[in-house]
Amino acid sequence: MKTSSCCTLAGFAAYTVAIAGTLLLMGGLVSVVKKHLNPQPANQVRIDERRKVAADVRAAAAQLTQFAAIDKAKGQYQLRIDQAMDMVVRDWKEPASGRAELISRLEKFNAPPPPPPSFE
Repeated sequence: MKTSSCCTLAGFAAYTVAIAGTLLLMGGLVSVVKKHLNPQPANQVRIDERRKVAADVRAAAAQLTQFAAIDKAKGQYQLRIDQAMDMVVRDWKEPASGRAELISRLEKFNAPPPPPPSFE
């Protein structure tokens, strides 16, 4: 059986239209995505906000490497992070004594809560 040239031409035209439509649809989707994902240009307010956040992060990181007095009356001091980590490793080589030391520090620096009220 021989196919006529009209069916081959119609099939070719259908494929051509389908491919062209697909390419146009993909181009439209790409342009929509680019429009929505493109960030706004940074204005001066946003630049200042980012600098402030960066300075806050640097200050918080620097605080981990400095000594400071938290409450001199109670004897609470902030240690450098590396020294504090060494103390934890040293104190917790024996878990029972490490737990006892932690509980004694907790009781020393935190006042016990008041007793619950009696409703009788």
